[in-house]
Amino acid sequence: VAELLEQDPTAGLTAKVLNLPAYEPRERVLADDEIKAQWKMPDEPYGRLLRFALLTACRIGEAIQFDGEQVVGDVWTIPETKNGRPHAVPLAPVAAALAEAGWPARKYESLHSYFVAHGYGWRPHDLRRTAATRMRDAGVSVEVIEAVLKHAPPRLVRVYQRPNMVPAMREALGKLQV
Repeated sequence: VAELLEQDPTAGLTAKVLNLPAYEPRERVLADDEIKAQWKMPDEPYGRLLRFALLTACRIGEAIQFDGEQVVGDVWTIPETKNGRPHAVPLAPVAAALAEAGWPARKYESLHSYFVAHGYGWRPHDLRRTAATRMRDAGVSVEVIEAVLKHAPPRLVRVYQRPNMVPAMREALGKLQV
């Protein structure tokens, strides 16, 4: 079909043209009492998974797909993240114990339905923002937090600087112990 069209018919469709509201990024960070309540959630169906997501600052979809064979020593290597690259995540002892205990295979949609049904005022992805915020509050540098989150640094930094961030990430994630 692409070879039949001279130009993309959707090229001019923007949120503004379609009268859609502007995208507002979420800013939700869990308060201490919410983290304590989240920590007390029953292991099943989602408590253990959500605690693991908080302690690793990974995306919930990455946590759902966790496979113990991806762990070497205390480092979990996610084979492919949102940016299409693998990501090494050091596991603090509590996170490693949660992962070892595991959780049932679930689809994200069932987790979302569970949150809607129980009326939670936060979403699983808010755990990632919460982890980043708590690390920053604990004095972790932005550079290390960005490495934990697997955010790509500016191109020039990406091309010329290739430090091993795992030790600093291990220390940063260790500050998330609840």
